[in-house]
Amino acid sequence: MKMNIAVVDDNTGELENLSGLIRKFGEDRNLEVNVQSFSRGEELLEDYHPYKYTVVFLDIYMSGMTGIQVADSIRRNDPDTFIVFSTSSSDHMADAFRFHAFDYLEKPATEEKVYMIMDDVCRRTTDVIPTFSFTCDRKKMEIPYSEIVAVAAAIHYVDISDREGNTYRTLMAFSSAREKLEKDGRFLMITRGVLVNMEYVQGFENQVCMLDNGMSFPFTKRKRKQLEEIWQNYIISGLRREAMEKGRRQ
Repeated sequence: MKMNIAVVDDNTGELENLSGLIRKFGEDRNLEVNVQSFSRGEELLEDYHPYKYTVVFLDIYMSGMTGIQVADSIRRNDPDTFIVFSTSSSDHMADAFRFHAFDYLEKPATEEKVYMIMDDVCRRTTDVIPTFSFTCDRKKMEIPYSEIVAVAAAIHYVDISDREGNTYRTLMAFSSAREKLEKDGRFLMITRGVLVNMEYVQGFENQVCMLDNGMSFPFTKRKRKQLEEIWQNYIISGLRREAMEKGRRQ
């Protein structure tokens, strides 16, 4: 499992301590953990894009933007990144959890507490969750398959659209993207050069595949029956899995 972690703290000692403990966790658990350290929230946001970090550790009290303000900015575009607030006071705990904070770390950070938080993250983020890696605007990016709505060929490029309404263009042969994504089972090629995530398909009408985010793609009339059958079978199998999981929990 590969994890990208951001640590933000304007106290150099606290920043080095927490970053070091997270790196040690990766070594002890035999995980590939990449830690990026920032002394200001503004520095993180300049570097930030959705899905880049698995976990962001935020000091609440910082010069410039506070941790609460940084978390607010992150949550506007990224609902899934784990946010952990670190502080020497619990005064803003209620504010912190308005932004769906994953946990709260009291300073000084200890190995026991950091390991507990990171182990909990690992239980929720396992290597069975596939991600699609690519480069966009010279930045390396990873998007979970579950977040991808559609992938479309654009001559020598591929456009990747996510559920938040973002579209990323990367220099990649469509055949390479197709080879990776079709193995997952949730992606369907509705026409030449277009893959859609069946989780986001609303339906097929008038030779157009309509998606939840408002996107639509045309397809040939002769493929309608085949596409609808594949999509319906996918939905039915998903409902069956949910029912089985619910039965096991009862």
